[in-house]
Amino acid sequence: MSQAVMLREQVEYLQAEVAASRCAREELAQLRLFQRHTSELFWTMDLQGNFTYMSPAVEYLWGYKREEIMGLTLTDVLTPASLAIAIEANRRFFAEIKAGHPPKSFRAELEHLCKDGSIVWAEVNVNYIFDEEGVFLEKRGITRDITERKRHELLLESARMAAESARQALEGEVSVRRSAEELLMMHQRELELLNLELELRVAHEVKQNRKRDQVALIQIEKMASVGQLAAGVAHEINNPIGYVSSNLQILAEYFQEIASFDRLIQESVDDDSLPNRREMILEGRAALKIDTVIEDGVDLINESLEGVQRVTEIVRNLKRFSRIDTGESTARESVTLDSCLERALNICRNELKYVATIRKEYEKIPAVLCHPGQLNQVFLNLLVNAAQAITAQGEIFLRCWEDAGTVSASIRDTGNGMSEELMARIFEPFFTTKDPEKGTGLGLSISSEIIERHQGTLRVSSTVGVGTTFTVTLPKAVEI
Repeated sequence: MSQAVMLREQVEYLQAEVAASRCAREELAQLRLFQRHTSELFWTMDLQGNFTYMSPAVEYLWGYKREEIMGLTLTDVLTPASLAIAIEANRRFFAEIKAGHPPKSFRAELEHLCKDGSIVWAEVNVNYIFDEEGVFLEKRGITRDITERKRHELLLESARMAAESARQALEGEVSVRRSAEELLMMHQRELELLNLELELRVAHEVKQNRKRDQVALIQIEKMASVGQLAAGVAHEINNPIGYVSSNLQILAEYFQEIASFDRLIQESVDDDSLPNRREMILEGRAALKIDTVIEDGVDLINESLEGVQRVTEIVRNLKRFSRIDTGESTARESVTLDSCLERALNICRNELKYVATIRKEYEKIPAVLCHPGQLNQVFLNLLVNAAQAITAQGEIFLRCWEDAGTVSASIRDTGNGMSEELMARIFEPFFTTKDPEKGTGLGLSISSEIIERHQGTLRVSSTVGVGTTFTVTLPKAVEI
């Protein structure tokens, strides 16, 4: 073999060695990087509780450099509660050794103090190492960061408690509803007796006290309507109240995170000796997800405000509907028919949403001078009648439009419809085809009287099996 060939082989061998060395250095660098940024710490400790080894990840997880942590004890790195657990474990360790049953391992979930003062949760697994003669050598431990898991556990516990509270609230609501239903049945029976009495009174005093009786009948019908819709209104109020309460619980948790970040900032401002304060604050901000907290907090507040506004609107409409309106002592107002329709719709929304889809076609119409409370009652009666006429899922069409000198609003349903004989009697006082708990027989009679007093008309058209349409027409700028 020539000297040149031997030299070439030596060169190739050296090149291979250099390549292998480079790969080894890269693998070693990757290993060190992994050890530095892994969520697990590997450490050893002597019998006196002094660290004798700590893996590089301590700087990533706790913020200590390896040389700093080697000079610390458990008192320096554990919260008081977790330190008590460790001391108790050490006491049992010595007791078991003394009893001749040296333990092999220990496991616990402990709170660790980071260098910046923050607290992280960790799962600690410790193995006790003895020599062949049973002499204790050292403790070898693995510490895993479980802060995120703990946070999820706390969230799950909060969710469980919220669910339990919701269950108890639901049970309370069911109890209240049963009581309300019993009360409504009692009022219904009282109304039946009162209706019989009113029949006799109206027949005897109709000429002398017609207006007074009319006001009383209107208010009775209002209260009967409110009684029938009470459970639905309560449900409509409970829905926004429920998510407002849930949002407030989440906002309370977010406020705790903001408070933690504020403490971190305050500590960094007060302590001039802390290096890299800006980086520490930014890391704390990212760890506490302050951006997400602020963004979600704004959404939760807006959503809660919408829920409170919804409850306020329901209560306002209900109060406006329930007040006594004599028609003479109450001041007239300038309103549009579509606004009256919407107020009535808000009161009976729960009665409608399970049986019908609402379709609206509102044209731009002028206002009329009227008593809005009375028109609200008319539209409420017509909407409830439309819902009760639908036996399966159907539709209710609301329409407002303007003609020469008049404005009109119609309510059309896809219910069972009525025969000609039935339509001829529906405006008679006390005539009803409903069950006693669903109607007094005064609704359409009173509605017709109200519209006539507003110098308007209430018309009905119906086809059996197709549906029914009620149309209210009023003159523009009517003087009552």
